[in-house]
Amino acid sequence: NILKYGLVIWVVGGVLICLRERFKLASFFNPDPTTSMASVWSLSMLGILALLRIGPVHQGIGKALNIEMNGLLTPKLSATDEELQIDGYYTELLYENNLSSPLASMQTPGKVQFQDTEGARIIPGFRNLAMQPNTTLTFKGQQFTINKWGFRDKNYALDPGPSTIRSMFLGGSFVAGSGVSDNDVVDVLLEAKMNSSQTDETFEFMNLGCPHYDLLECVLQFNEDHLEKFRPKYLFYFSHGKDLIRNNKDILKAFKQDFNLPYDFLNVAIQESGIKKSMSDQEILDRLKPFGEGILEATYTELMTQCRNNDITPIWVYWPTVDTRRSQIEAKNIVRGIAERTGFKILDLEHIYDGYNKMDMKISDEDIHPSILNHQLVADTLYQFINSELLNGNSESQ
Repeated sequence: NILKYGLVIWVVGGVLICLRERFKLASFFNPDPTTSMASVWSLSMLGILALLRIGPVHQGIGKALNIEMNGLLTPKLSATDEELQIDGYYTELLYENNLSSPLASMQTPGKVQFQDTEGARIIPGFRNLAMQPNTTLTFKGQQFTINKWGFRDKNYALDPGPSTIRSMFLGGSFVAGSGVSDNDVVDVLLEAKMNSSQTDETFEFMNLGCPHYDLLECVLQFNEDHLEKFRPKYLFYFSHGKDLIRNNKDILKAFKQDFNLPYDFLNVAIQESGIKKSMSDQEILDRLKPFGEGILEATYTELMTQCRNNDITPIWVYWPTVDTRRSQIEAKNIVRGIAERTGFKILDLEHIYDGYNKMDMKISDEDIHPSILNHQLVADTLYQFINSELLNGNSESQ
């Protein structure tokens, strides 16, 4: 389709250029600003923009051309700034320039950072951030309650009951429910749905998600906080499919700030890459890039080993951002392959937004974190996956 449209544009453009030269249309298409024709063009463009803002016209064009018109006239974050909004921790502690594009300053609600609230607990070392136990706060206008164990959930007992099937969620701000209230987070919705079914078991879903956490922080969280003490049967790690670049950014952060690296394979990568503090951030990332897949596989292997040692079944879940780009899908497929090779069951939600208005899948135009509807959609999909793939003993992945 891209080649077809490109050819059409090339042919039409060539014809227009020929007509322009033959009939001297330059003064028509590019009139002198002082002439009345310039005013006609300006008013025409304003009229077209106003027409596109009319609901029926807006929706009709989108349906006729089979394209997503919502948000077409709304300023959007670049891919880099979108990353920084999700990974807001780096926005203030690592990069001094905050979001990088001029449009980013327009995205005020999405720039609210968890580490600036009373719910954040700054800890020395690689992770840098954890949640403050027994804290209730208002975050992005919603109630955000942290339990006695230091994660956003109710106060579960240390040991699950004899007929309880306990699962654990690891991830970043999507899993933690940035921008939605306590009762609208994916784990709460899923737990209610699972327990409404007529079974003898009780289901618990413990949400260990923490804003800014990537794979390395989650693995370190599992080890440092001894999360095996909660005796989960299943562990769900939620990925945006960007673990390759995010792992390297975590190493960059640690290297620049003299943090001790928690695993030997990270120290080996730093030594073999030859990076130096005098190098720019981009040069360091470029030198780390060849080691990315090896680091990623070692990280997943570390988490898989912890799960195997504690009789926990690990599941890798791909939770995409709303405006996922083609290059990000390609990167996700690499990450998925590594997770699958290391022994994770797979739940790939690449197409979860198909058929839905993507504008309804995020908090607002300014904040790309999942909306209540998005959390519900993921909870419903997890419900189906758990019943068909886990409880029925089906080993195939989606």
